[in-house]
Amino acid sequence: MEILISWMLIFIVAVMLLAGCSAAPAVQTGSYRPDISHRQGVIYDHGRPIAKIKGFRLKSVVLVPGGQATIEDWDVSWRGGRGKVTTLEGVSVRQSSPSALEVMIDGRSAGGHYSSTTKITITYSRTLDSYLYEVESTLVKEKFPIEGWYYVDWKKLVGPPSECCRLKFKAPDKWNCCVYRDRDGKFTKIPFNYLMTPDKARQYFPRKGAFVGYFGDSEGVNPVIEFIDATGLNSYAHISASLDSLYLGRLFNNVLGHCSDRLGIRYRLCRYGRRRSAPIVRAGRVRKYTDEEIQEYARPRFEPEKVCDFEKAIDLTKTDKAGYWDVFGDILDAEWCANVAHSGRRSLKCAGNLKSSKCWWELALHTKVYPMLEKGGKYRVTAYVKTNALDGKGAVLECIKLKGGAAFKSPPIIGTTGWKKLVVDIPPSSEATGLQIRLLHEGKGESCFDDVRFSRVAK
Repeated sequence: MEILISWMLIFIVAVMLLAGCSAAPAVQTGSYRPDISHRQGVIYDHGRPIAKIKGFRLKSVVLVPGGQATIEDWDVSWRGGRGKVTTLEGVSVRQSSPSALEVMIDGRSAGGHYSSTTKITITYSRTLDSYLYEVESTLVKEKFPIEGWYYVDWKKLVGPPSECCRLKFKAPDKWNCCVYRDRDGKFTKIPFNYLMTPDKARQYFPRKGAFVGYFGDSEGVNPVIEFIDATGLNSYAHISASLDSLYLGRLFNNVLGHCSDRLGIRYRLCRYGRRRSAPIVRAGRVRKYTDEEIQEYARPRFEPEKVCDFEKAIDLTKTDKAGYWDVFGDILDAEWCANVAHSGRRSLKCAGNLKSSKCWWELALHTKVYPMLEKGGKYRVTAYVKTNALDGKGAVLECIKLKGGAAFKSPPIIGTTGWKKLVVDIPPSSEATGLQIRLLHEGKGESCFDDVRFSRVAK
C-alpha cells in the first residue's frame, strides 16, 4: 500500500509539473501589463524604448515587449506627387492610460492644397503578445488643385498623393516570404528573391479585411499590416525590389482624384507569432510566371568570382539571392541581346536616338552581392564593348565606391568598332566597401557590353 501511495504521489507531482510547464507561456503572455509612456520624443514601455518620433516618422519601432526593433523607419506622411504632405504643423502626444498612448501628427503640402491629420494609437494585445500601432490618417483638400484661375495649365495640376505610408524594415533577410490577401480573398505568397517582379508591384486589396505581412522569422516576429478601412475604391501595397520596404497607398474614387474633398485610410501594424503565421503561409500560393514575364523580369545574373558573360538569368521559380543587372535611364533603349556577344551568345545592349540619350546597366542598388574592396587592396574591372554609329559621349565602364562615392571611368568608345576592352583600375581604399559597376551608354547609336570581370591585382 505504501508503495502504491508513493507511486500515486509521484504521478500527481509529475502531472502538476507538466501542466505548469505547458501553461507557463500562456500565463506569462496573458499576465503582461504594459506601462507605456513618452518623454522627449521617445515612447517607452516599462522604461524600454519602443519607438522614436521624428516628425512624420517613427524610428526603431519594436513589435514585441522586450524585443528588438523590427521597423527601422516608418513614414506616415502622405507621399507622392506635387500634393505630398511635407510641412509639419505639429506633433502632440496624449497619455490616455498606462496601457494606451496617442500620437497626433498634423501636416500640409508645400502649396497648402492639402492638409493631413494622422493619429497613431499604441496599445498592447495579449492575444498576439504584440504592440498594436493603429493608424487613422485623413487627407483633406483645402483649395482648388490647379494653381491659377484665369486658364487651366495642366502642368500646374496638384493632385493628391497616392501613398500614405512607407515601412522600412530592419534586417529583411530574417523573413523568407511575403503573403497578402487580395480582393478575391485569396492568399498569394511572394518568395524573397531580391528581384523586381510583377508580384512586388501594386497589390490590390479590398477596403476592409485585407492584410500583407512578412513571414518566416525563426523567433516568430512577423510584421503584419491589417487594413481596417479605406476611403476610396481600393487600397494597394507596393513591395520594394530589395524587400526591405513596404509602401501602402490607396486609389482615388475618380480619375483625377479631385471630386472627393476628404480621403483616408485606417490600418494597424502588429506582429503574428509562429502559430498564427503557419496556416497563412501554407495557404499562400506562389503565382506562376508566363513566358513573357520571365523574359521581362529574369534579369542577367551576376556572381562576383566569375566572368559575367550574361548567359544566365536569375531563376524566378525559386528563391534566388544571386546578384543581377538592372537597367536605368532611358530603359526602353536597353535590352538583353541574343546572338551578339564577345563570348557565348548574349550581351547587354543600349541604344539612343539622340546625342543626349543615356541608359546604363548596373548592379542594382538592392543587390546584396556587390564585389567587395578590402582595405588597402588594388582591383581591376574589365569589360568588352562593341559600338555601332555611336555619336555622343560614348560607351564607358564606370565603377563607384559605395562608401565615399568615388567614381572611376574608362576612356569612352565612340563611332563603329569591333569588340574593345574597357579597363578601370581601382586604387587602394582606406576602408572596406562594396563596388558599384555600370555599363554606361551616352549618345545616338548602339553599344553592346559583354564579359565583365572583377579581380584583385597582385602586389
